[in-house]
Amino acid sequence: MDEDRWVYSIWKDKYPCTYIENDKPKEPKKMTKLYEIKQGGEVCYGHKLAVNSQGQWVMEIKGTGAVIAVDKATVEEVLPHTVGVQFETNKTVYHYFAEKGAVEKGAFYIVDSAMGRAIVQITDVDTKSLNATKTLNVLAKLQTA
Repeated sequence: MDEDRWVYSIWKDKYPCTYIENDKPKEPKKMTKLYEIKQGGEVCYGHKLAVNSQGQWVMEIKGTGAVIAVDKATVEEVLPHTVGVQFETNKTVYHYFAEKGAVEKGAFYIVDSAMGRAIVQITDVDTKSLNATKTLNVLAKLQTA
């Protein structure tokens, strides 16, 4: 029983009402991408609304509702800090969320993974990857001679 029918079944006797079936499937909310906009020495954040006839991005500034047109070159998508990780048992590079400055490129770490503890090497930092789904859980850094 979906949530709407459940609420109706509880309250129908206390508050006479009629249940109206909504046959339209619910669509998941689309997340709008957040962009950092650099103009002169100022940085602001906003959402892309459109592209104007001169090829500029029309942006709504977050918090103010102001609408401006900017060159695409001054705009960068805001993404979480991600790192490239290579497990010692596999040559594939996986992307993880990580705090900025928490790990160093080329260093080896012991981490908790789905398969238990593992030794990994950080292949790259601030990868801006959209493929990251998990946070890197670092237990210790391995010292190399």
